[in-house]
Amino acid sequence: MRSSLRAERGERGAMASAGRVFALRLVQATTVAAHRMQSLPIPAPRATERVVLASAASQLRAMADLADRAGPSGDPEIESALAALVAETLALVDKVLATSPELPSRDPRALPGGDDAADGESARETSKKVSF
Repeated sequence: MRSSLRAERGERGAMASAGRVFALRLVQATTVAAHRMQSLPIPAPRATERVVLASAASQLRAMADLADRAGPSGDPEIESALAALVAETLALVDKVLATSPELPSRDPRALPGGDDAADGESARETSKKVSF
């Protein structure tokens, strides 16, 4: 009985270790992608995209502050990788938001909300189409 419990614990430990390695590699790959994207030409975001990006960046900064105040709580290697991902992601968002906002249409028939609204799409449909 004891040997089966040890074997079960060993299997759980191996799965947890494999999950940790996978999570770490995934975060590291995403960080590299975010870093590389900063060197690519980025189109200026539309108004709705600016709002979403600014909101996401604010939330990410707030969560990072809370994590810093809480102190180390887990695996230092994963925490370091997540910190790098947060930094690269925020740098990318800052770069995108540094572009000039779109100018409003001079067409008096254009609806408020930019090109999507002028095409006759509802606000709900427009919010589903946000792309980065």
